Amino acid sequence: MPKAITWIGVTILVMLVAIAAPGILRTVQAAPLHQDGDVTGTVLVSALNVRAEPNVTSRIVGRLVYGERVTVLDREPGWLQIEYARAPGGKAWASANYIRIDGEGAPNGPRATATPSAAVPPASVIEYRGPATFRWRWNGTAPRGMDWYFDILVFQKTASNPYKAIPAEPGDVTLANGTYEYTGERFQVKCDSYWMIRISQRENGRWTGFLSDPSNRQDISQACSTGGGSSRPSGGSPPPAEPTPCLSDCDG
Repeated sequence: MPKAITWIGVTILVMLVAIAAPGILRTVQAAPLHQDGDVTGTVLVSALNVRAEPNVTSRIVGRLVYGERVTVLDREPGWLQIEYARAPGGKAWASANYIRIDGEGAPNGPRATATPSAAVPPASVIEYRGPATFRWRWNGTAPRGMDWYFDILVFQKTASNPYKAIPAEPGDVTLANGTYEYTGERFQVKCDSYWMIRISQRENGRWTGFLSDPSNRQDISQACSTGGGSSRPSGGSPPPAEPTPCLSDCDG
């Protein structure tokens, strides 16, 4: 009788472990990445959606901007859970395609395929009038069979990526005496800023690359005070020389 009771006890114990095992495994897999120290990263695009859950249909709870530093808590395929004070519980999700983790290579996100073509000449900037009016010349013609637009880019002199990208749709741009003009929404111009323009291409509503080389540059603000003016993130890897294309969950 005691042996029978012992075997019954062992059998019950094995069954309980088998039932609990999936939950234990899930707990281990979901463990935060920063148990042995914080894992941090840098945002690579001008605006990146922050969502409540790791999917593109989830509620947007905020946005990150180019150069912003984040602390990474967990990973799902294509997504990073980050510390985000404005989200419930102080946690939220952002696309892993547009955040470079310190100590790791560039994320394996989508990349632009369009390259500047000699058939699409660069524009030449003429004038900026605050708060958001731009004038330029361009002797090119509309690229056939493409969704294209004038891409107005505003940089700080110490940054590799623009902090403001303004899509000037051809239908919203006026042309008079060979001069193009576009007035957009008011925005805050940072110190040590300049603007330039390129012709860009889209597919399915997302930027896929530049069709033209950059225009000349024109300063549009005063110089920064000593020790300021840089939008380059501190720490981690340097930003890319060109804006990372928004093909998944940014700028939208």
